[in-house]
Amino acid sequence: MPQFQVFYGEFKGQIQLVGIDIGVFTGLDSRNDADALLRELGMTYPAGWTEDGGVPRKFGVTTMPTTGFISSNGTIVEKSVGAIDARFRASASQKLLAAEAAVANGMGHGG
Repeated sequence: MPQFQVFYGEFKGQIQLVGIDIGVFTGLDSRNDADALLRELGMTYPAGWTEDGGVPRKFGVTTMPTTGFISSNGTIVEKSVGAIDARFRASASQKLLAAEAAVANGMGHGG
């Protein structure tokens, strides 16, 4: 998660980062555990928690961690299962920024 904090700082104002904990579906943790971990690690990006199984299904999340770069119109621009590195973050970020430019120009389509 610290890499997401770095990402949040780099792209704040350009890309909205939102963490969603789905540990309840994997037996890993509770909402309180997730909140405590975010505080312990000093994460300042927006984060939430869901008990709605439709959320992971909608975005094809079957394993943790899964990272998705989703445009404002709901299109999954890039997705990775497992740990991600700086190269992936940079590439996915550029794809997302390009997708957002297309949406702004009326050329993007929903996913």
